[in-house]
Amino acid sequence: MPSETTQPPEWSPEAGRRPPAPGPGGARMASTIAWGVTATVFGGLCVVAFVNVYSRSLGPAPTLLAGVGMAVLFALQMLQCGWAGSPEHRRAAHAVLALQLFITGPPLLLFGQSWVGMLGFVAGSALLVLPRIAGGVLFAAVAAGAALAQAAFSTELWPVGYTALSTLVTGLVVYGLSCLRVLVGEMERAQARIAETAVVQERLRFARDLNGLVGDELSAIALKTELARRLVERDPERARGELEEILRVGRKALSDVRSVAHGYRDLPLGDELRSVRSVLAAAGIRVRIHADHGDLPRPVGTLLATALREATTNVLRHARAEECAISVVREGDAVRAEVSCDGVHPEAEPPGSRPGGLRTLSERAASLGGTLTAEYLDEGRFRLALEVPVPEPARSTAAFG
Repeated sequence: MPSETTQPPEWSPEAGRRPPAPGPGGARMASTIAWGVTATVFGGLCVVAFVNVYSRSLGPAPTLLAGVGMAVLFALQMLQCGWAGSPEHRRAAHAVLALQLFITGPPLLLFGQSWVGMLGFVAGSALLVLPRIAGGVLFAAVAAGAALAQAAFSTELWPVGYTALSTLVTGLVVYGLSCLRVLVGEMERAQARIAETAVVQERLRFARDLNGLVGDELSAIALKTELARRLVERDPERARGELEEILRVGRKALSDVRSVAHGYRDLPLGDELRSVRSVLAAAGIRVRIHADHGDLPRPVGTLLATALREATTNVLRHARAEECAISVVREGDAVRAEVSCDGVHPEAEPPGSRPGGLRTLSERAASLGGTLTAEYLDEGRFRLALEVPVPEPARSTAAFG
């Protein structure tokens, strides 16, 4: 039976597994949602306050003035939200906070308790803009000022307590939503760093292996060559011996390089599938893997593994993918590997347009009688498909835990 490994957001909740973090495309959507929720909440608070002012029937001019003031206050608060966590905008944020105080303070004399709710914006901005102690002090002072203003409009005690609590809650909501946008931005940057790390990890490992194997041998060749150059006229026999030693060390270095390259050339397909799943999941991309390829000749398995690695590199480098589907299926005398993902920019350069990479894969596939197809599909999707003919040996099913 074929095995299928899936990792959608709702994957195995009964097993206690948490869904993966959103990929680069998911982070972009999260940022949009964060802005939308913030604007909706801030706008809703302004609309509620405007309805309260309108219900007092103060006349067209005061009502229009209240609407303009609330629109300006909404715009200033969204500006504060956009500047949150940005040190270069600190001075401008302080100036906007002062302007918010001016817009929310004096209008209380005209609009009365209908305007008291606007002080919550100032309370939230105080926590967002000022240092921790100063922000906390102004936050508490604004809440106390709202309570005092309500006390001037009402002789009962409970509206005063309600106003103070409402101002505190509104301020915390404003502060929390603004911080949410900052956290989403940090998440996007972290996801980008994870993807970059995944792309270069294999190259670094290869460089370390190669340096460890042949670094000393190459140094020995350089030293013995210099010694032979000095001895060639004074002691030809010894120089000849050094040259023979250089030849021996050089052959050993060549053998070691070939052994390293052979280890990377003969990539086990099963190991590569597991590695691809791990790398994509680490980058926050949902992965679906379907594998039913049986036993494959080593050249074919290595070619498929190399294609998977190249496709994964392209997904991490050039796409803002949320999900990636991978299948390796054998049907009759051929095996077909396919990788598809979303999040491809519509103006991306044609696949295989650069030397190396997909172009080299296509040549290797042709040498085995296979074909490689790389294309952009509708709705920003990319698909890479590799089909290679295979003899018909006894089959055994691959499984991935």
